[in-house]
Amino acid sequence: MRKKSASEKRGIITALSVIAAVAAVLLLNAVVAKLPKTVTKIDLTDNGSFKLTRQTEDIANGLSGDVDLYLVCDTSSEPADIKYIKQLLERYESLTPKIKVHVIDPALEPDFTTRYTSVEVENGSVIADGPRRSKVVAYSDIFAMDRATLAQTGKVDVNFKGEEAITAALSFVDSDAVPRVYVTQGHGEKVPDDGVLKSVWAENYEIEELSLLSVEKIPDDVSCVIMSAPESDISAREAEILQNYLDRGGSFYLLTTYGNAETPNLYGIMAGYGLSLEKGFVIDSDPNYCFAGRPYYVMPDNNYHTVTAPLYANGLRVLLRMPQGINISSDLPEGVEATALLFSSKSSISKVSEDVKTLEKEEGDASGPFSLGVAAQKGESRVVWFGSADLVVDEIDAYVSGSNRDMFINALAWLSDWEQTISIRSTAVNASKLAPTDLQRSVWGIVYPALLMVVILCVGAVVYIRRRKR
Repeated sequence: MRKKSASEKRGIITALSVIAAVAAVLLLNAVVAKLPKTVTKIDLTDNGSFKLTRQTEDIANGLSGDVDLYLVCDTSSEPADIKYIKQLLERYESLTPKIKVHVIDPALEPDFTTRYTSVEVENGSVIADGPRRSKVVAYSDIFAMDRATLAQTGKVDVNFKGEEAITAALSFVDSDAVPRVYVTQGHGEKVPDDGVLKSVWAENYEIEELSLLSVEKIPDDVSCVIMSAPESDISAREAEILQNYLDRGGSFYLLTTYGNAETPNLYGIMAGYGLSLEKGFVIDSDPNYCFAGRPYYVMPDNNYHTVTAPLYANGLRVLLRMPQGINISSDLPEGVEATALLFSSKSSISKVSEDVKTLEKEEGDASGPFSLGVAAQKGESRVVWFGSADLVVDEIDAYVSGSNRDMFINALAWLSDWEQTISIRSTAVNASKLAPTDLQRSVWGIVYPALLMVVILCVGAVVYIRRRKR
């Protein structure tokens, strides 16, 4: 049997090397395919739509049991918005083995959604089924349309609230209990606008209206009582009911508006936390603290607190129209801790005259800065007071792209001890996204591996031929 020459041996070794290299590439592809989507798919969107927050990671990793996320959609077509949702869900699935994602086509399984709701589920919705309960996250809660900007810009803004909605659903289906909130009625209170209320519902709060005159006591399982811009004072009996609730560790959320009647019984409750109202309304001529050069529209700075932390970290500001200053006593009652959440500039003044003829300081006007929002705590009891009910007005909120709504929800979360969803914000979807088309993905999915193999084989062939000629 003829022995192989040295050149033939080198050729065989080269060929085997090429085969080994191809095998290594295929093996690497298989390994990468098994890696979590958080590793293999990089979020290249301008607004970070698919980058899950640390908060979401903590909630997902802390789940007490398995959660199934069902994406209800027509599988015969997959438009961009459905792919958007699907990619986000894949990232949730990568966080923990407890989360499993399934795609349900209602045409193939028409009765599936009836296990969870009697209402028709729109295409692109997500159903979260967890250890304690289930929740349907509607498509309109994931891609939320903000019509408040229509009059200003002539278009409807669309915000991607996927993480906010899905994470809230995870918390809801895994929690032993959800916060219950009372909104007072009977004193001309201003009901929060629809956009704010929808955000509250999306965060899993149970909301009920309450007349303090109709109850003997506020139940202990109520997380917070909200009173927004009352036009008249509460009675002594109502004040006693509210005070008893706070003495048992309850929480109170107060928003007031300049021009409403004096409310000494209500202010008496706040005085128990060392808080009082500054006379008049605040204007701020500092261009860094007012909106579009209008001193009546104040954009206060955030003071660091659990409530303001997300806005503070992102440099976001709220907008308040003719807010009232809130004084924090220098001699707080025993056991009380109070912190300013928002404050105006040193240039701000509080105008006491109802007939304002000048933006300059006049006799009787107070000089700033002023606290325009305050949080206080006494034992387990908590209160938050904002000097403007514009915080819950959709039209005002639209000017600051949802910052007012975020502040309102964050304060409610702190009061209700429901802080796991306090910092998640929605992102706009009108920014351009770096994403290939289906055809591009298909073509390059074939071309790249083929080109790589051809290059490796060509290199091996050239090396083999050159060595044969030696």
